[in-house]
Amino acid sequence: MPPKHGHAHGHGHHAQVKCGGCNYAVTGVTPTHCCHACHGHAGTHGPMCKKQLIKCQGCDYAVTGVTATHCCNACHGHAGHHGPMCQKLASGHVSLIHVKGAWKNADGADVTLIDQVDHTITCTNAAQGWSPAVGRIDGNTITFQSGGLVGLVGTLSPCHKRITFNNNCAWVLV
Repeated sequence: MPPKHGHAHGHGHHAQVKCGGCNYAVTGVTPTHCCHACHGHAGTHGPMCKKQLIKCQGCDYAVTGVTATHCCNACHGHAGHHGPMCQKLASGHVSLIHVKGAWKNADGADVTLIDQVDHTITCTNAAQGWSPAVGRIDGNTITFQSGGLVGLVGTLSPCHKRITFNNNCAWVLV
């Protein structure tokens, strides 16, 4: 018999399932999403959303997207071991990280201003055709949802002073 509602069959523990609309865990409010708001419009979250990150299968850190099941490649290869690139992000509720401010391209070319209201960020840069762009910050991950940066994902460094994007660009806090 297959497992039901995210419970691992025969193991007696809860296997977390990724929300169908974002990177949070399904917490039981709906069978497929983290909350009703995300079920209705992917990536949005209501006040009752637990915003719970999925726990790594090898340790107590959160799955960060490097692999689908682990916090980092090292832990994926040998449970509980972490490489230098591991973000060591606590699983469970996501704390809000503030990124509002001026960010310059790592190559020093221009400056992007980030405005932030809760988890929603708006980036503007008069020198760029993509501006403005709207996204979300969840934990240390920034995902753009509208504007010319749709599909771009950034990872905030542990010191919160550098964002490295999946297109090999980076912004540094001014």
